[in-house]
Amino acid sequence: MARQWLKDLMFGGITIVCGILGTLSGGIILDKIWATIPNALKVRKYNT
Repeated sequence: MARQWLKDLMFGGITIVCGILGTLSGGIILDKIWATIPNALKVRKYNT
C-alpha cells in the first residue's frame, strides 16, 4: 500500500500521454480528409 502513489502517478502519466496522442492523431486524420463537420463525425463514428 506504500506504493499507491506510484501507481497513481503512472496511471495519470498514461492518461496524459494517451490524451495527447489521441488529440494529435485526430487532428492529423482530419487534416488529411479535409476538416469538415461531416468528415469529423465520420471519424468519430469509427472511433467510438
